[in-house]
Amino acid sequence: MARLLWLILIFYLRPSEGFRLTVGHFMTPLMSRGSRLYRWSLVLHRSEDEVPSKVGAFDKTMLLDLEAHRWFGRVLEKWLANSAPHEPLVNFTQRQNSQKTREIAGEIDLDPNPTWYQIRHSVVSLDLALVSRTRKEAKARGPRARDLSLRRHTKGGRLAERFKRLSLTSRHEGVKAPNRLPASLTSR
Repeated sequence: MARLLWLILIFYLRPSEGFRLTVGHFMTPLMSRGSRLYRWSLVLHRSEDEVPSKVGAFDKTMLLDLEAHRWFGRVLEKWLANSAPHEPLVNFTQRQNSQKTREIAGEIDLDPNPTWYQIRHSVVSLDLALVSRTRKEAKARGPRARDLSLRRHTKGGRLAERFKRLSLTSRHEGVKAPNRLPASLTSR
């Protein structure tokens, strides 16, 4: 589940897109690791797969471009090492994912019917709140090409409100979590 979560957050994916990803959707960097141009890329809806996006587009490419996400390139290296291009990135179904998400939400007293689309929609708010991307960059990266769509899904205040609903312990753990992510995501 952690793989799927981070892929959605970093690449603004629809949850269903995450379930269709294979190793072959990721392109290794052309430059060496120390280079400023060391960037992984993800190609969605590859023309050779003959499955267009929701809006009928093919070959949507997104770079792992934020400095704050550079660690994720090392995670991708580990995940994709010794894997064939056709191998899926997640080994569970959407139904299994939904069931497990509801179980976890119940355990930590969150919304009893969470959806992964909530996560996807919150990432734009997070990027804009942290000034990681401009509105123009956020629109170009994700499915929010129209201003109306971007406005509808950008809710920085709601993000803060949801965070404050968590217990104090959960908030503290959440703030510390990014520092533990690289190690925990590459541990298997």
